[in-house]
Amino acid sequence: FPSHDTDGYEGGILAPNGKIYFVPNTATAVLRVDPDALTATTLGNMLIGGNEGYKAACLAPNGKIYMFPDNTKTNLVLLDPNNDTITQFTYPAGVFPGNSLRTTFNLAPNGKIYMFSNHLTLAHAILDPVDNSVSTINVFPPATGAYPYFQMALAPDGKFYGGYGGAVSVAVVFDPSNNTQTTFNQISLGGSGSYTNVIMTPKGKIVYIPYFATSYLILNKLNNNNFDINVCTNPFFNKF
Repeated sequence: FPSHDTDGYEGGILAPNGKIYFVPNTATAVLRVDPDALTATTLGNMLIGGNEGYKAACLAPNGKIYMFPDNTKTNLVLLDPNNDTITQFTYPAGVFPGNSLRTTFNLAPNGKIYMFSNHLTLAHAILDPVDNSVSTINVFPPATGAYPYFQMALAPDGKFYGGYGGAVSVAVVFDPSNNTQTTFNQISLGGSGSYTNVIMTPKGKIVYIPYFATSYLILNKLNNNNFDINVCTNPFFNKF
């Protein structure tokens, strides 16, 4: 791997070409890893990362990878694995406000990417990969603490499950079929940043990964639904 500062890359995506693309955070270029050849190559000569530049990515149905700005950047980065070209898109103020106000980006069954807000006054937004347009919806994080949406996971029922990211003590459910949000399972977590990631198991259990917390949190709300293992390993939903 190229040398870089702490947090050089934040997440990665397995592309249809079999290569893994890493998102530059403090690093200044996209990193492409070929698992077959065991080679790593940096892409592009643009300073697209650096200083908490980009946080996460999604593989869209069009086969392209969308990389989303984190703290200091406000442009969307689009990478085409077919030719490794990189394009940047600029959106109106407030879509990507920086300051880690959007850190969770998930592909829904309807083919659109949902960009969840981490601030009580910033609405959730939707990116349509068909035309790269962005629209906001009149839904906001629950007023239960800072950074409630560190991560969300798609469940077999087609809904996103998350929450517990910052000081919140409530699970959040978002339904992309009608863009509605509900909460459930109020518990005491004992402080900010208890859990900063969430995954869905093939058996439909929701597992919250601890950060400051000292144990895993497992919700069994979906114990009557399963994910096919092919869905779990599909690169559209299997990211880190």
